[in-house]
Amino acid sequence: MYEGLGVSRYVNKVVDGYHCTIFAYGQTGSGKTYTMEGNEHEFEKGYNSTDEEGTGITQRGILELFEQIEALKLKEKGKHFSVFASYLQIYNEKVFDLLNPNSIGGLTALRKTHTAMDKD
Repeated sequence: MYEGLGVSRYVNKVVDGYHCTIFAYGQTGSGKTYTMEGNEHEFEKGYNSTDEEGTGITQRGILELFEQIEALKLKEKGKHFSVFASYLQIYNEKVFDLLNPNSIGGLTALRKTHTAMDKD
């Protein structure tokens, strides 16, 4: 999926200074969260490869971004990089800031919501 969508091309543009958004849209249960976030149990094991099947698009993109930044820092000594990111999820018409645990309960509240809805 990662290669098929050409995410590396977008990461290259981010390193060049452009903004980028990757947006997943679709029917409930169609795999959007898995595609973007991957298998959380695999990610918790601590692997850091951008070509693992269980790794989501988001993690692979971030890993690739920082790999490119590190390579450029070695190549162009003294170059400064600043990275700003947001990670939002819209679920049941509510926006969750997944990087801010204080934002509407953050990721923990969202996981509880998913769990409660899965039981229905």
